[in-house]
Formats: sequence, structure tokens, C-alpha cells
Amino acid sequence: MSSLVFLIEQIANGLYALCAIGLLFGVRGLLGARRDLSLAEYELERELAGRRQAGSITVTLAVIEVALAVFAIAHVIAPTIRADLTPGGQAPGVSNSSFQTVVPNQATVVNDQGTPIVANDVNAPFQTLTAAPPDANVKIAATATISPTPVGTIQPGAPAPVGCLTDEALLQSPANGEILFESVTVIGKAHTANFARYKFEISGPSTGNTFAPYGGDKQIAAPTMGVLGQLSLTPFAFGTYLFRLTVFDSTGQLKAACTVTVYIQPRPPTLTPSNTPPPSPTSKP
Repeated sequence: MSSLVFLIEQIANGLYALCAIGLLFGVRGLLGARRDLSLAEYELERELAGRRQAGSITVTLAVIEVALAVFAIAHVIAPTIRADLTPGGQAPGVSNSSFQTVVPNQATVVNDQGTPIVANDVNAPFQTLTAAPPDANVKIAATATISPTPVGTIQPGAPAPVGCLTDEALLQSPANGEILFESVTVIGKAHTANFARYKFEISGPSTGNTFAPYGGDKQIAAPTMGVLGQLSLTPFAFGTYLFRLTVFDSTGQLKAACTVTVYIQPRPPTLTPSNTPPPSPTSKP
């Protein structure tokens, strides 16, 4: 259901255009039917004109109802669902005062004497613990390392960003090569001379690898680094995507753009510490 709501929000401008065309035809048909009704001389002519008038009124009212429904979904329901997905209007792991990402990148195995045994490479973003010998009496304690950076985990080897050469369209988050999960807080700058609007676009497996607008147009310029928007990523399939910020002036001309590569992935499981040691192996007689 949420995917349909976000899709309607994404294509709301196109639906408004279709509703405007439908309303134009409905009003035109209504005026023509009323004119024919006033000029009709015979009962059959008046009956036909009256039916056309009633049909035009029905079509006009239906188009208005559709337009109101699209407006409610795009401006009320979709933001409400997005707020539920990101409690407090923040993406998980992000605060207003200092942007920090908690990465569980250290795991320690200790034996029953309390001697630490380091498992695998602690520099890896997420650890995979090597199984202990069958007769070892071990317990796992997970620790978290706080990375005081405004972005999350960066996957090396991502293609270079496109544009991003001017602060008129500049992205700090998502960063190029960033791994994203259920949502993202977009941080950056978006402004230009005679500013009119900026918007986000995304291209990847869920969009047929073509750029599609997502999140609606924003009419307030952001000349200083700050939050540009909150986006839910649940409608998109996992994979590699291009995320683009575009800025337009009052003539509708594209003035600046910044494109980065991101990776939408499922959130990795969280290591749960075990406070209860496994039972001691029984000794054979």
C-alpha cells in the first residue's frame, strides 16, 4: 500500500495535468449541452441535451474528486507514512545536532577465563564471526564503534560523482558510494540566481535505469548546508542506483545538478550479546 502511495506522490504533477485536461473537456461539454438545451425546440432534442448536461456534470465532479484525492495522498498521506517510517522526522541513526552513524564493526570473542579473542578483521564494516571449536567454552560480546561523520558506510570503488562542482547543487548525504537502508536524510545545498525549485531524481532497477523524480518539488532555496528532505526508500528494490539533485531557475532552466552512486541494501542483522555461557561439555567416564 505504501508503495502505491509513494508512486502517486511521485507522479502527482502528471495526474494534476490529466485532471486539468479532463476538467476542461467536462466544462466544455457542460457549456455545449446547456447551449443546446436552451435552443432545443422539440422534446427529443431537450431530452438528449439534458442527458449530455447530466453526463458532463458527472464527469466534471469525478475529475475534481480525483484531483482532491491525489492532493490528499501527495500532501497528507505520503508525508504521514514517511514520518512513521522515520520517527521524529529523522532517518534512523541521524540527529539534528551531530550526524553520527553507529557501525557495529568490532566483535570480540572471550573464553570462560575472560581472555579476549579477536574475530576476523576489525576494520571491516560488519563482522562475520568464525565458528569456535566444538569443545571451546566461549561467549560473544558485541561492541559498537561510533563514526562521527555525516554519512553512513561508504563502499569503495563507486563511479565518480557527476556534476557536484558548484555549491548551487551539492550533496553531503547521501555521499558517493554510500550504502542506504530503509530511508535517507538528504543533506546539501540547493540554490541559484532567480531560484525557483529543486528536486530529487533516482535511477536504478526500480525505475528501468532511467531518472524518475521522487519526493516532489521543493520551492525553498538552501544556500547553506542543511537538510534538503527526508526520503523513504522502501518502494525501491535492492541494488545500485544513481541519486541526483537538480536545481532550476524561474524560467524553468536547469542550472545545476549533482549525481552520486548509492547502494540500497537490506539492513544487516544486529549482533546480540549473550550473557549466558553455553553448558560445559560433559566428561566421559
